[in-house]
Amino acid sequence: MDNLTETKLTSEKIYSGCILDFYRDTVRLPNGGTAPRELSRHVGAVCIVPLLDDGRVIVERQFRSPVNEVITEIPAGKRDSRDEAPEAAARRELREETGLRLTAITHVLPPAACTVGIGDERTVCVFGTAEGTFRPSADPMEEIESAWYTRAQVRALHETDLFGSWALAYSWMFANGCLPGV
Repeated sequence: MDNLTETKLTSEKIYSGCILDFYRDTVRLPNGGTAPRELSRHVGAVCIVPLLDDGRVIVERQFRSPVNEVITEIPAGKRDSRDEAPEAAARRELREETGLRLTAITHVLPPAACTVGIGDERTVCVFGTAEGTFRPSADPMEEIESAWYTRAQVRALHETDLFGSWALAYSWMFANGCLPGV
């Protein structure tokens, strides 16, 4: 099939929330048929891989209601708007979640589609160096445990902890020396 593009025929907003809006769409398929699509719309997010000069990385642990357990992650959060630059969002989110300051940005990856089966969220990963002293999250509605980890410690976490998908990918690359400049 040369053309895999679906054409939206109708779209109905069925819920508007604080973080997500949900839609029920009808699309025309490339073969001429129609199909329903239920999806979420999201402003977008950033994840941050903050490193120390000695090679350690920040890893976070946070309870996540959708899976009803503590998940191991890297610092991340939603952008305040689609217009907020990923670098600005990364600096803000790292400060809010950990109290640390992103001192240098070394790489900004292109957006990755995170939930392609159910939504349009795109996350930009920002790599850089950080400094400061940990403090609890500034958001009163989240409890986050953050700490610096070595490659060996991250590899050990991979054996025991449930990771978020992109956190698993980036932490695995970190732990195995596959990140540029790390």
